[in-house]
Amino acid sequence: MIALFAISLATPAVASDQTGPSTPATKSEQKPKTVCRTVEKTGSIMRQRVCKTQDEWASIDQANEATKDRRIEQRSAVGVGSGS
Repeated sequence: MIALFAISLATPAVASDQTGPSTPATKSEQKPKTVCRTVEKTGSIMRQRVCKTQDEWASIDQANEATKDRRIEQRSAVGVGSGS
């Protein structure tokens, strides 16, 4: 009888310890994954390791692609006016 009484007293204490978050952190609460790339800096023979999030690299890649396209258009426009 005393054993049952002791178990009944211990059970609520165990249940009250579980008041913290029981589910793991969702993906939106976790830190974004970091991607590192090795880049060459102009004027240096040393390569540099740069780490950014996937979204930041996507933004940089998109800006680089836009710059490349704009320069190609500028080169082709220069040759249009000159001729024989």
